[in-house]
Amino acid sequence: INYLAPVSNLTLNMSSASSSVNILDDEVVIAALGTMEKTTAAFVVFVSASAPTNEFIDFTVSMTAADYQDLQGFGITVAPNFRNIQTNNIRTTVTSNGRIGFANSNVQANGSGFFFKNSSNLLFEGAIIAGNNSLRISDAARGTLLGGSLTYNEDFAVVAGEELHFRTSNLITDEESVVVLADTRTGTPIGIRVTQESFALSAPPNDDFIILRYTVMNESGDHLQNFHFGLFFDWDLWIRLEDEFNNNTAGFDAGRRLGYVRFDTLYVGVALLTTSSDISYRAIDNNSPTFGVNDGFTDSEKWQAISSRIQTTGISDKDVSHVIAAGPFNFADGDSVVIGFALLGGEGFNDLLANTDAAKNLWDTRIVTSVEKLPGSALPSTFSLQQNYPNPFNPETRIRFDIPATIHGAASVRLVIYNIAGQLVRVLLDEERQAGSYESTWDGKNSAGIQAPSGTYFYKITAGDFVETKKMLLLK
Repeated sequence: INYLAPVSNLTLNMSSASSSVNILDDEVVIAALGTMEKTTAAFVVFVSASAPTNEFIDFTVSMTAADYQDLQGFGITVAPNFRNIQTNNIRTTVTSNGRIGFANSNVQANGSGFFFKNSSNLLFEGAIIAGNNSLRISDAARGTLLGGSLTYNEDFAVVAGEELHFRTSNLITDEESVVVLADTRTGTPIGIRVTQESFALSAPPNDDFIILRYTVMNESGDHLQNFHFGLFFDWDLWIRLEDEFNNNTAGFDAGRRLGYVRFDTLYVGVALLTTSSDISYRAIDNNSPTFGVNDGFTDSEKWQAISSRIQTTGISDKDVSHVIAAGPFNFADGDSVVIGFALLGGEGFNDLLANTDAAKNLWDTRIVTSVEKLPGSALPSTFSLQQNYPNPFNPETRIRFDIPATIHGAASVRLVIYNIAGQLVRVLLDEERQAGSYESTWDGKNSAGIQAPSGTYFYKITAGDFVETKKMLLLK
């Protein structure tokens, strides 16, 4: 925008001292620009694949004309290990190190925290905690005190080629992210591969929560027993004064598997959406001398929090945090378990409960469906999609597919249903699966949980390079 006198032959030059970027066509000439007139100049910048994670790069644009000269500076972060989710009333951050809210929790950096509608930031720290005993904990939460300061664990590393990114196709919600992590940075790894996915919708009644789906694969080389997986959140709710977070209240709704924290009429919560295991929940007074986390969070305390079922369920008028976890799981090498959580906000308790119910419905109807691995010792030799049975069907039918032993690791499998007009009706599966034979059941309902009308439908599988579609008939 030109705020001054008309100018002609205005030359713009972009530069950067960083070796991580290469600016192409670094000069743009604007023939003429009148007073209060505006225009756009575009520069193409290539970022090196070897750029350090979270490198902040400064750029300078010089502006020169016959009797005018000025500079404008700006900066961007490249190769970030975090992504901000902000498609609905919740704004938060997912990361590549197992943290939520901030990639660097200790300095509240590389992330946005957690905002609900017009609130201030309500979250100090969020993190994954996993383990199968007190000596084998893999997590991204705070650790012990060292030299009077809290340490922060970073046991998870990104699996090569599986960096954090937003999906741009085959979405089942409005905004989705995915990253694959492995607990290779700890001295006592469990041997797990964690696929973290986020799902968010922008329209009511699904605009007050975000869903996180964790697919945990056993890569330990042995049967994994007594495994628990959970999330830790240190909330700081306040409306007017920053010290109000010392007057937060934590609670638990057993029927909804919901842990929550409130201040006044403002509520946040975490709900365990999966019901295939027991739940562990612990509300924590951060300053407690017996089980607090401001003086450090030991592996023994973490194990107790994620594995000891329902523990402390209510704390009033304190600086609080909480842990919510699923388990125990016992699964063989190469097998996976799926665990779902909803991160929620609410304007009052009833609003929070309604949002939890909406998140559970979305999880059950669109995010996860019943896909069972069939027993048997012989692994398939080829990809295949079988004809559904029964066909025609009412009210439900089963669809079998095979993933061959020739795949390395796991295959990304997507099984979807379309109507005769080519419209997406239901996503039955969209996650990684190991070699084996599987069976999915479709109950004849669409992604909103509404019974689909009678007619012809198509089911399509995409697994690596394998794509196949078959036809089925729903009769009432």
